[in-house]
Amino acid sequence: MLPVEMQVVHDIPLSDNGKVDRGVLQQWLARSAPTERADTAEDHGDELEERLASMAADVLGVPRLGREQNFFDCGGDSLLVAQLVGRIREQVPEAAACTSTACCAASSTSRQLRR
Repeated sequence: MLPVEMQVVHDIPLSDNGKVDRGVLQQWLARSAPTERADTAEDHGDELEERLASMAADVLGVPRLGREQNFFDCGGDSLLVAQLVGRIREQVPEAAACTSTACCAASSTSRQLRR
């Protein structure tokens, strides 16, 4: 896996007890987080893509997932992707043999399933 973003820092922020100050790190992430992409309102290509995006949005706890938005960039992690893969296998029969974390956007996953 490759990081989406890297930051060079001169000092790692430490709390009063000498541990990494995660609160400060979260603030840094909030400042550098990309703004919501314009494609979040874009219609999905077909019914399969819509179903996949709906399942991913449900797992992430967001109202809608854009066509090209990346699952991991929207807050997904390995546990959530495992839940998503389970739901896809249950609810999308054509996906039983083809679920991988390599395709993290609904549009690329639906393209892979159509092959």
